[in-house]
Amino acid sequence: MNVVLLADKKFRKPFEAAVKKDPNINLVGVEVILRGNTMSRIADHHNPHALVVYKGVPEKEGITEKACISFLRMVKPNMRIIYVYGKVEDIEAFTTVTVQLISNGITDIVTDTSAEKVVSIIDSPMTEEDVQELIEKLTVPEEEIIHEEVLHEELIPGQEFIPLEADFPTVTASDKFDIDKIIYEVSETKDSEHMTIGVAQLQHHNGCTHTAFELATMISKKRTVAVIMADDDTFEALAVFHKLNPLAAKQGLDVHGIAVFPYELRKNIVNEYSVVIYDYSFLREEKRKSFDECDIKLMLSSAAEWDVAKKGKSIYPTELGMYLIKCLPVKELKSAAYTGELEKQLNNIALGKASYDKYVAFIKKKTAEWYKLIAESEDSKFTSSTEQQLICPFCGKPLIKLDWSYSCTGYKKGCKFHVNKKIAGKSITENQVIMLCKSGRTAIIKGFKAKSGSTFDAYLAVDKEKQEISFQFPDRRKK
Repeated sequence: MNVVLLADKKFRKPFEAAVKKDPNINLVGVEVILRGNTMSRIADHHNPHALVVYKGVPEKEGITEKACISFLRMVKPNMRIIYVYGKVEDIEAFTTVTVQLISNGITDIVTDTSAEKVVSIIDSPMTEEDVQELIEKLTVPEEEIIHEEVLHEELIPGQEFIPLEADFPTVTASDKFDIDKIIYEVSETKDSEHMTIGVAQLQHHNGCTHTAFELATMISKKRTVAVIMADDDTFEALAVFHKLNPLAAKQGLDVHGIAVFPYELRKNIVNEYSVVIYDYSFLREEKRKSFDECDIKLMLSSAAEWDVAKKGKSIYPTELGMYLIKCLPVKELKSAAYTGELEKQLNNIALGKASYDKYVAFIKKKTAEWYKLIAESEDSKFTSSTEQQLICPFCGKPLIKLDWSYSCTGYKKGCKFHVNKKIAGKSITENQVIMLCKSGRTAIIKGFKAKSGSTFDAYLAVDKEKQEISFQFPDRRKK
């Protein structure tokens, strides 16, 4: 069995001597200072079956032994770990019992008992009863032991995004990681085939694996990814990278790496990202039936990449953006002024000018109100003055009449039919939509306005081949 020792120098020789007496144990590495590359070496270079940690290892970059344990549990969930802290008076005896623990297959021991209690029971070789007694003395209560659990949610923020096929392991602890305290900033780079994902304000290291899962599920299969960790803790960055990188490889992604920024730079990073996804917790409520997680997450993110697209000098709503606008009965979320104010508050939180807790409480309250509106809303059946229900000319499903458009109820299935109530400055009447659906073309409509300011007359026509509504111009041939 390959073992790595993580301890200060005074433990090295006694531990090496104890290991030499046991032919089943091979000491493959000794680390004496905790830092980011220490954990990388343990996980990747040494690749041990077991890790022994004695408290008192000098720390660098604010990394603690417990952080190291959690990190290694994330990246190597099958590795056996013995972590003991307390006053050690008889180092040789203490290292001997540790080696016996490993040899007897005792794993995952975290103890705050003193070293004297350990030393007192090793006067003779350990029997099975001795081992059991030692376990009882050393093992902490069940609820305090770091456990591994598997997340099965597929948090996918868009129709073109690929779900992760494999189960994803994470680690939690007794002090519980609160996902409500993570703020994500997501922004698209100039190259539309690349995405930059930034993460700021991770509140607890045990959330890093979960964070990596969230990040990985945000990434399209076709994208190259750069990950920016806006935090001053190298441990958190490494944990995300170690989990995101193999997942990315499975999904055909190219992860460029992780940059770590101190606290002073966070405000600049946050200001550079225009999109914030926050508070995922309510998305897991089973009571919400009107929309799936994908739709609501997109709605909350106000993601520019998904809501609008730039063509030349003009900005157009995307199909997904129009769908979100169409299906949401919440006027506040469709207001640029209101969502802009929300983003301003988030920036103030990042700059330390506003309270995170108050903002989350406000959002949760508003979310409950919005959910109620969504749950109680009903699609307005599109009916003409003759009470006749119209059928979509593209897919044959019923149409609905909304405040701003006439749209197909089959939009979620991929149907693109919709007619805005105002096109090129001209209001479109219900009767014109009826004629369009029944005959494939409206009567001539006069007074459309071009971008230049001039007016023109045209028909609206159904193009089933291109699946779009287009202008048709009257024949202007000379008589």
